[in-house]
Amino acid sequence: RSSGLSSTISSVISSVRRTFGRRSSSNSNQEHSNSRGVMHRALAYSIAYFLTWSWAIIMGILWQAGVPIPLAIIYLSSIFTPLQGLFTLIIFMQPKVMSAKRSQGGNLSWCEAIAKTFWPTLTVGKKNTPDRGTGGKKN
Repeated sequence: RSSGLSSTISSVISSVRRTFGRRSSSNSNQEHSNSRGVMHRALAYSIAYFLTWSWAIIMGILWQAGVPIPLAIIYLSSIFTPLQGLFTLIIFMQPKVMSAKRSQGGNLSWCEAIAKTFWPTLTVGKKNTPDRGTGGKKN
């Protein structure tokens, strides 16, 4: 049964590669890079979808076949199904986090880049310390 899922994933990957692998001579490197990024995001969304719903599909198949469903499959389905939103959020925000990290010349940590992505007005990377010469009071 898992061979059917793996063959489906393989056919999706090969279809995406055929579609995005075609390149005319008029395409620039930037266009090729953008299409490669789109291909990677499409593949990431597909993997997140299959990772999320494969456990529920396996449960449905076992239930239809009248086979008792193992407790591990029930737990995996209960864990991964609600996480689909988190997987989608991570895939969607990844380019924005990378852009925030690049905008500071690589001086931001990953946590700071994520914070800057979600709260753009937040000042990250600077510590708010009082002026030592005035005891924290402004003149």
